[in-house]
Formats: sequence, structure tokens, C-alpha cells
Amino acid sequence: MEVNFNRTNSFDFRACGPMDTQLTEDSDYFTKIGPLDEALTSRELNILFLLSIEAYSKDSQAELSFQGIKTKLNLHQQKVATSLKRLLRKKLIDKTLNGYKINKTGMKVINSLLQSPKTSLTIKPKEYVGLEIMVPLNNKNNDLFKLVYLLKGRWFGKWRWIGMFQNSSSVKMEWQSLSSELEACLCINESRICIALFDKNSNPSNPNLELLREEFNTFLLKIQKIMNIDLNAHQSVSTAMIKTHSSCKKSEMSNWLSNYA
Repeated sequence: MEVNFNRTNSFDFRACGPMDTQLTEDSDYFTKIGPLDEALTSRELNILFLLSIEAYSKDSQAELSFQGIKTKLNLHQQKVATSLKRLLRKKLIDKTLNGYKINKTGMKVINSLLQSPKTSLTIKPKEYVGLEIMVPLNNKNNDLFKLVYLLKGRWFGKWRWIGMFQNSSSVKMEWQSLSSELEACLCINESRICIALFDKNSNPSNPNLELLREEFNTFLLKIQKIMNIDLNAHQSVSTAMIKTHSSCKKSEMSNWLSNYA
């Protein structure tokens, strides 16, 4: 997810899940990918692609939890576990304290696919209505390292950890409800915290804002307790249009990967 810290009527949540994204190719081509000496299954490739596009779309180091990968690709946990073990053995991803991330070798694999005219890249955009709140950081609550430490990897109430995305200007964290219907994001930069929530099953033309407000208030209470920050003074909750990234050009993503791989 990516949140614009400047308050506007809308902001982009890129590649929010479940992520309807597939990288497809003739199976024989998978045996001849760039630096690899062995084949990758389509499931392994789609996990690798998910990690790479999460990093690209947020211009950050993307670390997804096991639950996050399972949710975004809508896969059975055993299939995810098997594929992750194979990707780790092939040294295409790294396991971190926060989850899994693609490494430079994995980026080279995805980049070689993106540069091939045979590769088909499909991203189906979705649109949601959500709620957001901005909280300014001051001298009493601006310890960014402490805030991130308190929240990252945390499961609380009915919320399950999805992943963390970090670059030079901000840290973004995602959670999903047990029902898989709600997704929440908290973004921190040097001056503000942005907290947002949306219902993945809602109809953008007729959202259930009453239910969203109830769930959002519950989520804010949990966050407030963990972070020890008084959100009551910043209860200016606004409605925002939340949408997946509408397009992803192979050439642009390939150039980005080339700079990091």
C-alpha cells in the first residue's frame, strides 16, 4: 500500500490484496531463466513476482509475512510453505524478522522475464472506499524507531500481520482482519502518521460507511493502546477512494529492478 501524506480526496493503495496479478509464460521458458540452472514452477514465479512488484510499486524494501503472501495470492498454506522453501533453497528470496523479501538474484530472474517479449504481465485493478486519519508527530511521540518496533509483526485482536515496506522517507505496515474482508495500513514518516482502513468486499458506489467507521474506531483503539498515543485529539476521519495501481508497464518495472539488482 502507498499512502500520500499530503491530505487529498484520494490516495493510491498499490498492489493491495488479494492481488489479482499473474505472470504467465510457456512452461519450457521457465527452465531457461537468466541466472537459474533449474526450473521454477508457476507458483514459485508468482510468489517471486509478488515480492518484486510490492517492492517496485512502493519503491521500498518489501517484506511480506507468510500470511501476507498466502492472502495476496489466495493460495493454500501448504502450497505457500513448499514454494517458499524452494525459493529459499534456490537463494532467490531471503527470510527476515518481518517476513520474506526478494533478493538481488530473484530480481534478476524477474527482470529477465520482463525483458522477454514472450512474457505476459496482467494486473487487474480494483477500487474501494475507505477511511483515513492523519496524526501529526510532535516531540512527545516522534520516536519513529520505537513506534515501528511496537507495531511491526504484531498480531492484535482480530488483526493479522501482512507486511512492512520501508524506504528512505517512510515506513508502511499492513494488517488484515481474520475474516479477510478488512485491510488496514499505517504509514509513518518524520512528521505524520497516516492510518487507513478499507473493506475489500464493499461496493465503491454504495459503501457501508457505518460498518467501516465502527471497525475503524476499533482498530484505532488497538493502535492507540499499543503506541501510547492519544488519537482522540485527531479524530478528523475522512473518506478516501482507495484503488489498486491501474497499470504496470513492463519496461518501467524492468528499469527499476535493474537499478536494484
